[in-house]
Amino acid sequence: MENLRFRHGMWLINTLLNYKKLSREELNVLWRNNTDLSGGEEMSRQQLIRAIRSASDVLGVVIECDVKDSYRYYIAGNESLKATEWLMSSFSINQLV
Repeated sequence: MENLRFRHGMWLINTLLNYKKLSREELNVLWRNNTDLSGGEEMSRQQLIRAIRSASDVLGVVIECDVKDSYRYYIAGNESLKATEWLMSSFSINQLV
């Protein structure tokens, strides 16, 4: 279960690094397209909340929702973003080795 939670958090971080800001609906489309994690199913609101918590609790990445920009999710703070990019690069390299 922890491994799955970690993978969902990593997916969310990686997706937001690539797209910067996404609505829940946009995240859901990308989630469904990633059949390895989603099995083609929609991402429930609860799954999104768990992925956000995983990103924060396990990986130290803060994801916020901008209510003034159509409730779009993004990685908060420049320092957090720099650390996140480093973390994702390191994780990708470790997966290859």
